[in-house]
Amino acid sequence: ASANNTGKQSIPFIDITGRVVNENKDAVPGVTVTIKNTTRSTTTNTDGEFSLSSVETNAVLVFTHIAIEPFEVNVNGRAVLEIALKTKVIELSNVTVTVSTGYEDIPKERATGSFTKVDNKKLNQQVGTNILKRLDGVASSVLFNVDKDNYRNAQNKTGITVRGLSTINGPLDPLIVLNGFIYEGNIDNINPNDIESITILKDAAAASIWGARAGNGVIVINTKKGRYNQKLQVSGNVNMIVHEKTDLSYLRQMSSADYIDVEQFLFNEGFFNSRIEFGRESLTPAVAVFAQRRNGLISAADSAAQINAMKAIDSRDEYNKYVYRKALVQQYSVNMSGGGSNNTYLFAVGYDRSNGELREEINKLNIRVENTFRPIKPLQLNLSVYYTNSKANSGMPGYGSVRPGERQVPYFRLADDAGNPLPVSTSISDAFIDTAGGGRLLDWRYYPLLNYKQNRTSARLDELFASIGARINILPSLSLNL
Repeated sequence: ASANNTGKQSIPFIDITGRVVNENKDAVPGVTVTIKNTTRSTTTNTDGEFSLSSVETNAVLVFTHIAIEPFEVNVNGRAVLEIALKTKVIELSNVTVTVSTGYEDIPKERATGSFTKVDNKKLNQQVGTNILKRLDGVASSVLFNVDKDNYRNAQNKTGITVRGLSTINGPLDPLIVLNGFIYEGNIDNINPNDIESITILKDAAAASIWGARAGNGVIVINTKKGRYNQKLQVSGNVNMIVHEKTDLSYLRQMSSADYIDVEQFLFNEGFFNSRIEFGRESLTPAVAVFAQRRNGLISAADSAAQINAMKAIDSRDEYNKYVYRKALVQQYSVNMSGGGSNNTYLFAVGYDRSNGELREEINKLNIRVENTFRPIKPLQLNLSVYYTNSKANSGMPGYGSVRPGERQVPYFRLADDAGNPLPVSTSISDAFIDTAGGGRLLDWRYYPLLNYKQNRTSARLDELFASIGARINILPSLSLNL
């Protein structure tokens, strides 16, 4: 017995502190830490931290949690441990859905009223520069008023309604909430690649949060943010969207031959006499030929030849050839995010370039900075800055905007057989232009394929949307937001 006792050695004890995180370096609360082969255990707090006193230097710690794979680690005399655990992949019959009201995130079971949540994955199933248009066909009870009577209505700038109209003559737009603040700017200024999720509050329950302005529904938009203890992550996105040019043949309209026959009937009945006698007002091409024939300026054969040539013209073919083209939208975005133990950060840049089917151009730059700082655990400070710069230039006149003789004529030409631009008499007659100023004036004629270059509209917009906030955790179930 004496000899056996001689071989025993005393094992030293240490106090251990540690922190448990997952693959994304996020803290994992509620993890049970047990000293193997003993009944001694503890649980990690909300920051994933734990501590154990008087632990043998060669002890083995066992980490267990419902959402992670079990894990064992040998202490090996270490007093401070950083444990990274692997998330357990499990299938749940019921998935917890969090609803964002703009003020807070609450579980679906606690949410009153009707709502629809669209996450980032579903938003990215569609493309486009307007974030609200990505809800088309995705969110229920959201009506897109395309080609409806109230489309482009001053009271309905977004072009959408939620669960029908709440008033007759009042505002029709739903309330837009961006990161907890009411957003009054142009919805086109928000970069869709910055959005993490959208929640649509549809009924009167939203009025208890946002008041009377929620009568048309509330669209709560939350942007992407950095995370604590996250290494730098860089992501990029490039989209190329090609739109086919407008199919003008879809328009049901009178043929050129029938239209000219109607004009000839009206001409014979004296419908255009006052306009012809005045001499300064423009005439449609066919009426101008009828007037020349009546005044003996051209022969019957020449008149018939010109009229027959006009009957074979379809102005839609001219527009398809010289005006309309495929539209191209280019989207580029870069997102950098991460964070340490006391701060998170995000920096995002987005650039959109749109070349429309009528050669109109839109260039838009988005810059977003999001920073959260936690000087002490109960206090969290947040700064968010969203800057948008956009420039837009108008393009060519579309079909229906050029009106020879101030009428909707389906048979005028934009260019000759060689492709040279032709003038169109829209307001002043060619006869008056030919004699005005005795030939000393510049060309007064209107060339649709050229004059738009001297009559372009440019618009520039700069918007800054910024917020600063503080959150103080007074109790585990009570916090103050400022």
